[in-house]
Amino acid sequence: LVAGCAPPWRTACAKTSPGARPRALRARASWARSALRLTEPSAPPAAPDAAPFPPLDPISGEQVALVQPPPLFTALDEEGLSISQSTVNLVKNIVGTGMLCLPSGAARLVANGVSSEEAAALAVAVIALCAVPAAIGFELVADACVRTGAKTYADAWRCTLGRRTAWVPTVGSLALTFVNAVSCSVALGDIATDVVAGVLQVPYDQVPHDAVLLALTGSLLVPLALLPSLSPLAAASLVGVLGTVAAIALLAVRFFDASYTPDGAFFATAKWTPDFVLGPGLEGPRLGTPAELREPSRTAVTFFLTLVANAYLAHYNAPAFLEEIEGDVGSRPSGPFTSLQALAEFERARDEAKLAAFKQATRYGFAASAACFAAVTAIGYLTFGQSAQAMVLNNYASEDLLAWAARVGIGLSVLFEFPLIERPFRVAAVEALGLPDARAFTPVASAASVGAITLVAVSGVPLDTLAAICGGAGAGIVMFAGPALMALSATGAQGMPSAAPGGSPAATKPGTLMTLPMWASGLAARFGWAAPSVRLVPCTVGQGPLGQRPVLWALLAAGVLLSVFGTESVLEELAADAAAAAAG
Repeated sequence: LVAGCAPPWRTACAKTSPGARPRALRARASWARSALRLTEPSAPPAAPDAAPFPPLDPISGEQVALVQPPPLFTALDEEGLSISQSTVNLVKNIVGTGMLCLPSGAARLVANGVSSEEAAALAVAVIALCAVPAAIGFELVADACVRTGAKTYADAWRCTLGRRTAWVPTVGSLALTFVNAVSCSVALGDIATDVVAGVLQVPYDQVPHDAVLLALTGSLLVPLALLPSLSPLAAASLVGVLGTVAAIALLAVRFFDASYTPDGAFFATAKWTPDFVLGPGLEGPRLGTPAELREPSRTAVTFFLTLVANAYLAHYNAPAFLEEIEGDVGSRPSGPFTSLQALAEFERARDEAKLAAFKQATRYGFAASAACFAAVTAIGYLTFGQSAQAMVLNNYASEDLLAWAARVGIGLSVLFEFPLIERPFRVAAVEALGLPDARAFTPVASAASVGAITLVAVSGVPLDTLAAICGGAGAGIVMFAGPALMALSATGAQGMPSAAPGGSPAATKPGTLMTLPMWASGLAARFGWAAPSVRLVPCTVGQGPLGQRPVLWALLAAGVLLSVFGTESVLEELAADAAAAAAG
């Protein structure tokens, strides 16, 4: 039957007598076994004398003993960072070179009769309002990592939105981290050159900028990139944060003592003297401007928003902060884990505790960063006005000792920010090249990464241009749209609950807004954008007051609008700057 011809047992049955039929049946059975390649079942193995094999670790797949928790738990408990340490690291990761561009961005808000004081107030309001969605997006990235077990931003995107669009976070993180690392290198070169000029008591132009940057790269940036873990940066980050706070205080002193006013001590030695635009009714260049025209330009506001978004951009590093933070799991059982269920419950409690600690550190970190941004923007812009440079520290005279000390403080802050940005760039580059993840932590990869960053930094690209490109082209996707899409896709893939905790069943009936994520996730899965086969745990951000699904949709819309209009405003402002430079 199998070979398409008569089997041998049929011929045997036709040519033999009835007494020979049992032999034919035996021949039939033998032929069937050989045709179908069947074998007789082997005898069950004898039970071993030793104890049964220990269970498998659900994370690594290795066998673990039942007499103690897996070594992974011990390592996390010993090396985890506290909430305060993670907060300091986060502030250090956020507060850096992007902050130095904000006063020059506020100078662009003066248009259509807007005074310098009104522009400063508008800039501070934009900074405060942008901190809230930025913090929510940061939490959503960590929540996606907990639900999917991902270790990087790109892995979280791939597990929730599928492999067809996995190139988006990879390319975005690669470009954004590279540009931000170049910004750090540019700022460090300028600050170090200013410091050397102040020590040698020579003009800034007489110090070789590129030589100072190369020496700084070889002596400090490369060793920082070679660190195996970010944990040692906790104390160094505290020094950087304290340096930033001290620098802001020193700049505030110069603002209040009026050292850069026409009658001040450093007005004559400053390379760029202050220039302000006064409001209607005051003696100034725009005296008597009608009130109905006193509104800022949409392009200028959007451009400043891109600078603020770039300043808050740290979301590609959220998985690293989540991995290294320590969660309070309470009292761990002193005895052995008697079942895999107990092991899984302990692991889930640990992940929930880590996520709770991460959210607390996130809110503290973004609030402190917003305060630093607002202070630097207000002080820097109200000191120099329209003359504020792309890096506001360049406005201060080299002979100013307080400004010299402020440069040292902010320089320490930027210095310890560099490895927090360079490492994600290196990891994204290795991932984009298809190499094993371990290659990203080799000395060759670290040196090559820092070398490529320094090579671009010595070309002299303006700092505000780099910040605007990052904020306009990629921050909207990485900060807002990407985290919102991951949360919406994951909650839709795992299904909607009958009633949210503490909510009413009516909130999940068809036809309401709460069912939109299900439709979006189904549509995404239909076109291959989602990964419904990924096993997800319940979404924790979506159950909180800041993570309701309408907020996720608003965050998604904000990311798309920022990417579109932010890129448009950046191109318009850069074209206007080029035209003004050509005319001047």
